[in-house]
Amino acid sequence: MGLSHKDVWFGPENGFANGFALWRRGRNLWDPTQELRDWLGERRTRREPFFLFLHGFDVHEPHLLPSGLDPNLFDSHYSGSIPGSINELSRQVLVEDLREASYRQMLGSLMRVTEQWRALVLGDPNGVERIRRLYDAQLYYADRGIGQVLQWLKEFGLETNTLVVVVADHGQEFGEHGRVAEHLQLYDELLRVPLILRGPGISPGGPIPQLMSTMDIAPTVLELLGAPVPHTARGVSFSGLLRGASRKVLRKAVCATVLGDVAIRTLEWKWIQHPDGRQELYRVADDPMERKNLAGQEPHTAAALAQQFKHLLQRDHPAPISQEALDHIRRHGYW
Repeated sequence: MGLSHKDVWFGPENGFANGFALWRRGRNLWDPTQELRDWLGERRTRREPFFLFLHGFDVHEPHLLPSGLDPNLFDSHYSGSIPGSINELSRQVLVEDLREASYRQMLGSLMRVTEQWRALVLGDPNGVERIRRLYDAQLYYADRGIGQVLQWLKEFGLETNTLVVVVADHGQEFGEHGRVAEHLQLYDELLRVPLILRGPGISPGGPIPQLMSTMDIAPTVLELLGAPVPHTARGVSFSGLLRGASRKVLRKAVCATVLGDVAIRTLEWKWIQHPDGRQELYRVADDPMERKNLAGQEPHTAAALAQQFKHLLQRDHPAPISQEALDHIRRHGYW
């Protein structure tokens, strides 16, 4: 089963519903639906494996909350012009009714609304702090909604034999490196995301001090469930580490790219290169906020990390996909 609210990135229009026995558009993670509760209740009697995928943009810019949720939960004294709810924004800028809109209409409207919202943020001297508090409110309500789903698993007797994975696709920036709520850079405030796993065989405990890529989730989950991992799967399985059977360092580095920028991150260093050739190098072990660029002082370290990035990229992305394969994917609705 797949549940996703109507958004412009993730939905049946883009082929993401393929492979699911049932696909439904919910509202958001803040407010899990009765339909989802009923569906989980049915799993109690069917006694068969199930896969449930919940997706939402609840914690995302523009940082707005729907009617019924308090946008000032952590910002009760704010009196500026930055709206905290969708209703407030609609009174200040044009917000179109998107219930029957096409994909292109939705995308265009979302981009316009986000840009208008961002202009309000940048025009307010307290704008960054305001959206930081709105972000906290979004996190609070999303956490509460996920908690409701976990409670349903417990209520229906599914808790002890269900593997639960919670992950985000990116973090958020609040001016740490010159941009606000754009997530178009490769600093740690954007690359470090929560990844929480709970389920049978996983040893309880706190954070694991190792690097992991989101590409590692699929092989890890498959091994934890005792399912075969396809030989084409990219990533590294962390199942042994999660079971407490191994303390081996599985990844010495992870890499990332966005809009032509590339980066590699180790436990000690972060190297970034921009399309124009500019490089940044941070000793993140001592400089976690990435403030002191050491690229000029440590050229040999930067060169070594650049080479390591190329090797890691070739390993994780061994060959470019052919045009024939792309056409096949599109014909079958996966693009």
